[in-house]
Amino acid sequence: MADLSSVSPADPAPLRNPPWTLDEMILLLDLYRRAPRADKSHEAVLTLSRQLNAMADVRGLVRSPTYRNPVGVAMKLRNLGQQDPEFLKSGRAGLRNAGRLNAEVWTRYVT
Repeated sequence: MADLSSVSPADPAPLRNPPWTLDEMILLLDLYRRAPRADKSHEAVLTLSRQLNAMADVRGLVRSPTYRNPVGVAMKLRNLGQQDPEFLKSGRAGLRNAGRLNAEVWTRYVT
């Protein structure tokens, strides 16, 4: 059982990561076109994670420690793959309800 004795009702709720922006999605699409199967340890995923966090710094965004981390970038990359007919032919799938922006970015910049 978890020890909740150190949790105060006044503690702020944990920060949720905001939805991906169009700019972030375009960068993710660029990564997908170069390395569609990249995982969380792939150098390009690590680089994009650092770039997205640097962009957030410039915008002054207050964010959680998991903001656009390599795990999240790799997961979003797989979700973007739901738009790729080749990805779907392979029998793979991303998360349900991966986001309307995924489809919009794919339609606008790929098809």
